[in-house]
Amino acid sequence: MPLILVLGFVFILLMIYLGFSEILFKPLLLTVAGTPLQSLYWTVIGFLALVMSWLSILFMTGPMVFAAKDNDRLLSMPIRPITIVMSRITGLYFFALLILSFFFIPAFVVQIEIVGFNAASAGMLLLCLLVFPLLSLSLALILGLLLHLVSGHLARFKTVITMAVSFASLIAYFYFIMNLQNAMIMMVERGNDMQESFRRVLPFMHHFGEAVAGTSVRSLLIFAAWAVLPAALVILLINRIFLYLARRVSSTHKSVFRGVRETSLRLMPSLLLREWRHYSSAPMVMMNTGIAAIMAIGLAGFLWFSGGEVVALIGLPELAPFMPGGLLAIVLFLASTALISASSISLEGKSIWLLKTLPVKAATILASKVMFHWLVLGPFFLILSLTIVIMFGASLWQSILFLILPQLIIILFGQAGLIANLFWPRFDYLNETAVVKQSVSVIVAMVASFVFSGLLIAGYALIWNRIGTLDQYIAVVTAFILLLIAGLGVYLNTAGVRRFRGLQAP
Repeated sequence: MPLILVLGFVFILLMIYLGFSEILFKPLLLTVAGTPLQSLYWTVIGFLALVMSWLSILFMTGPMVFAAKDNDRLLSMPIRPITIVMSRITGLYFFALLILSFFFIPAFVVQIEIVGFNAASAGMLLLCLLVFPLLSLSLALILGLLLHLVSGHLARFKTVITMAVSFASLIAYFYFIMNLQNAMIMMVERGNDMQESFRRVLPFMHHFGEAVAGTSVRSLLIFAAWAVLPAALVILLINRIFLYLARRVSSTHKSVFRGVRETSLRLMPSLLLREWRHYSSAPMVMMNTGIAAIMAIGLAGFLWFSGGEVVALIGLPELAPFMPGGLLAIVLFLASTALISASSISLEGKSIWLLKTLPVKAATILASKVMFHWLVLGPFFLILSLTIVIMFGASLWQSILFLILPQLIIILFGQAGLIANLFWPRFDYLNETAVVKQSVSVIVAMVASFVFSGLLIAGYALIWNRIGTLDQYIAVVTAFILLLIAGLGVYLNTAGVRRFRGLQAP
């Protein structure tokens, strides 16, 4: 298991480097390399990493610190509250450190490629990386505390509040990414003004950039002070009110039983309704597993409002001959990275025995989890496929393939994710966020999605483009995926059922 986690970490690093070096890191560094503004490269990368790490741990603060399931049990032991608080925050620190590493390591590799290796800069980056998570922690703990207090009085709207804040933050983040080219132009024209703005508004980011790029010890100490002192104050505050937070009972809406008419739902709809109630009650599970659906709708909106002029907007005219087939590769990648089913068994928790004792065939239960995976994601990708078909005037054959293939990919990775979760279930967790972010089954499914998407693209780029057309390749891929779906379906109904029956919560 540790080997799988290490391989997953290395693979994600490689994918981020390959995916972002050409569109983010290299253009950004080439804009300022060899100028007095070179520190702006690390300032901008640091700002993006800060936002992403903050978003990653923001909604983990509630279930991990303020409302952890075992707070009462720990408080009944001879353990000081500060020890409990520090143990919770340490977990958040390491997770923020992991997210930051995904940005800083590829960014430093790009710096080596363009500027060359600098041992002093590497040392400064390592020191900054050790204290950088404290910035994310301070921001996440304060806002997380406010959200926890507010959601306690608005318990009925907790999911809505969490999703709204998450969506707003992600929209703002992706808006910045989409306008990065304009930002780099502004860096050339008004780099001094941008650097001065960071120095006045976000001085800690300015000093982070100066420390890493300019190897300034003074800037390193100032940045460390900005990171450590607020974090210490926030931890002291949480320690003072931890007992109140841990023992606080959220207000609930009182309802009167009025009687209901007895109804009879068929088996599969009942199981799907059960899956939905569990899924919709955990906003962070929805946010982490549904990001692909959000991005699908965002891409559809971008294509619609851009009038289909994607090639002109991204400035890569060499992609024109591959449109709209090239967009299908992006759609398939997004569809394969949705990981709802990869944690669906684990999310049953220690009460999985309740699911296993239902008077329902195990094969039907597994099928309901795959179908729920498809029902949550399918409509969003259908909208994206229809947008591509309409905006690019696809032929009838292309339209059929573009509409069917993403749906098949969703079903395929719904099955693959469920199989991974049957092999590596995790029931010993304190909050559901840990399952969708840190479990082995999710990492395996994520790596599998990257590899599969890469193989499909490489298959056309290296082999098929010499012997056939892109439409023919898409048709062959569709037939191949249908065979995979049939094979995984047989596996789930045989070996998958046996593994499910053998699952036992600790």
